[in-house]
Amino acid sequence: MAIKKSNTEAASRENKFDQAVAELNSQEENQRKKSDEVVKNIAGRNRKKPEERKAISAYIPVSLWEQFDAITSAYGISNNAAICTLIKDYVREKKSVLDE
Repeated sequence: MAIKKSNTEAASRENKFDQAVAELNSQEENQRKKSDEVVKNIAGRNRKKPEERKAISAYIPVSLWEQFDAITSAYGISNNAAICTLIKDYVREKKSVLDE
């Protein structure tokens, strides 16, 4: 009888161990999924498809470009970001021309 009892206890311990491992695996999988979602959001994979972009060229005096570059560096933004902001502001201000 003692043998049967110890086998039952061992089987019970194995089942509890298996259940604990399965639960930990499940928790780990849930955490991995959450981490993947955060990474995707940071990387921008969940964003809408970006608009088509247009490249432009502008010819300006070197001295003006150097001043512009120094200002954008002082603000800690890229030249491209500053130019995009300037164009957006210009379009916002002049939008009434399109309504006429």
